[in-house]
Amino acid sequence: MDCRQRHTHFLTHGHVYGEKHLPRAKFDILFNGHTHLPHITRTENGSVVVNTGSPTFPKGGNPPTFATYEEGLISLYHLDGTLLDSLQI
Repeated sequence: MDCRQRHTHFLTHGHVYGEKHLPRAKFDILFNGHTHLPHITRTENGSVVVNTGSPTFPKGGNPPTFATYEEGLISLYHLDGTLLDSLQI
């Protein structure tokens, strides 16, 4: 029996939907990058918002970044591979 929990992902650029304007659709994780400001944040309703930042045009004094998702683990990395933040859901 497979006991892994499945999560619904909403992937978007972020110019329409993002942490300040969440989509109406049900989702567990919203991935976006429009602002280029990397973070992993759990919302009041328990869903997670991930801004992947940018590997090529970082903003706000942040380093170049990218994010990964694997079996419920969201990880945010510096482009050199250094782990910056993570969240297991």
